[in-house]
Amino acid sequence: NPDFQNSTVLPGFEILLLDALPDGGTAQMQAHWPDGVRWLVVDHYGLDETFEREMRSWAKKIMVIDDLANRSHDCDLLLDQNLGRVESDYAPFLQPHTAALLGTDYALLRSQFSNARDAAMSRRENAAQVGRVLVSLGGTAPASLIAKIVRAIGAVGESLLIDVVVGQKAGIDTVIQDAAAEVSADVTLHTGVEDMAGLMIDADIAIGAAGSTSWERCCLGLPTLMVVLAENQQIIADQISEAGAAVNLGLVQNLESEKLSGEFNTIVADDVRRATLSKRAFDLCDGQGATRVMETLIRMTEALK
Repeated sequence: NPDFQNSTVLPGFEILLLDALPDGGTAQMQAHWPDGVRWLVVDHYGLDETFEREMRSWAKKIMVIDDLANRSHDCDLLLDQNLGRVESDYAPFLQPHTAALLGTDYALLRSQFSNARDAAMSRRENAAQVGRVLVSLGGTAPASLIAKIVRAIGAVGESLLIDVVVGQKAGIDTVIQDAAAEVSADVTLHTGVEDMAGLMIDADIAIGAAGSTSWERCCLGLPTLMVVLAENQQIIADQISEAGAAVNLGLVQNLESEKLSGEFNTIVADDVRRATLSKRAFDLCDGQGATRVMETLIRMTEALK
């Protein structure tokens, strides 16, 4: 696929689109790179030790990214960036030689977030009241959900600025545009955002999905109302909420406009609670996880020589 290979998402990297895994994938990868690879990184809920064992003769080292701790792996390195993960969670599922990187110290964030952390801390210290809200639920969030959120929080007043981020491919649905036009707040719709850290720093509150972007918000100390869009996000939502670093609104199918607007208005009016949410979010993730993971990969690669 030439369009995908020329993508700016991974500049300088060759991309191979695979058939259904594991049946087609192993043969395709081995045929495309007959000399094998130093590292095979597996990030797929449908793959386990069966696939990984098949790739052993082709990949010198195998890394698995997981967050379910529900199936066995045959890998050299396992990464689970979920809060509160401990070795005993994976003890039944890993080989004795497997090294494990567990917890938010290893959250894989882009450098723009760690680079912006100091500025975010300064911003939170000086934030006296809520003037700007970020609504970002990922590229797959339905337009109807985004519209519901805009309507629920947009009645606060004309002084409120709301930044709504939607996926590049999805574009801006007319349902979202209609909702933005109906509310008294000033709503700006964004697609193809590259500087998400900048939007997070500018925001006083976020409404977002409880996925991996949760760690981006924590890194920048952004008080958040979380919505659970998928089953695998439930763990993250529960853990961050229990740590007092965000408010868990629960499953999206159970989200009522009255509850959302009520929780939102409560946080807007409570400076102390926002400050507490921000501090505890900062404590959960420092944004250096990708560096720590890379250092581990380099160290294990050097051991191959």
